[in-house]
Amino acid sequence: MSLNISSKILSLPGQRVKQVQHDLALQRLTIHCKRDRRYRAIDPSSNEAANINRYLRRTIRDVPLCGFECYLEVELAQVVTTCGRRLMEACEFVDTGNRYTQRAAPSFVECREL
Repeated sequence: MSLNISSKILSLPGQRVKQVQHDLALQRLTIHCKRDRRYRAIDPSSNEAANINRYLRRTIRDVPLCGFECYLEVELAQVVTTCGRRLMEACEFVDTGNRYTQRAAPSFVECREL
């Protein structure tokens, strides 16, 4: 069974969905994305365009989709700042330092409070 999911439906600016894998045994859905090269990499400290050092892959947890746990495997750019530091680019749908999307954050906060 194949699934086609648009990046716009998932609201993943700067990413393009390349492949969707579902594992019935683990009840898990993994969406593999590739960075959309049409978007400029943004320095998280100055919010300005930055030079790309290299690309790195990260696995980020998202809200359940179709009854499955959902994980996004995204490609992010490591940028070189004006002062020479290497940082991960700013990403609209994930807060800095988190391994889950902004839309999944409220459900994780509720779980911690219980």
